[in-house]
Amino acid sequence: MYVHESGIQVRYGETDQMGVAHHANYLLWLEVARTDFLRAIGYRYRDLEGRGVILAVIEAHCRYRAPARYDDSLRVRTWVRTQKKLKLDFAYEILHEDGRLVAEGNTVLGCLDREGRPQPLPSDVEEAIRKAI
Repeated sequence: MYVHESGIQVRYGETDQMGVAHHANYLLWLEVARTDFLRAIGYRYRDLEGRGVILAVIEAHCRYRAPARYDDSLRVRTWVRTQKKLKLDFAYEILHEDGRLVAEGNTVLGCLDREGRPQPLPSDVEEAIRKAI
């Protein structure tokens, strides 16, 4: 199973008055990690969208385990849990630089055409992801 790691530095603007990262930013970090994962296996979101392939988040889950604070260095581990004809399920772990689990979660993405109708993943993308599972 291929697991991609992305680095995240918690920025000041991502924190609240107590210096703790706001919960909404975790989903943004998962997006960064997911696009990094796809880029690492040879597919940029921009190029997929240029081909008429839209990967829309249709479900998101995040479980917060420990706070991330301003200027913390985090690693987001990303892998594909399941792949179906019309959906991808990505899993994530966000780890602090000291190894502590900060959060874990998953996102389910549906493959759509430009009009927002479900469509199968292109065969080359499907094959690349299958090799990564």
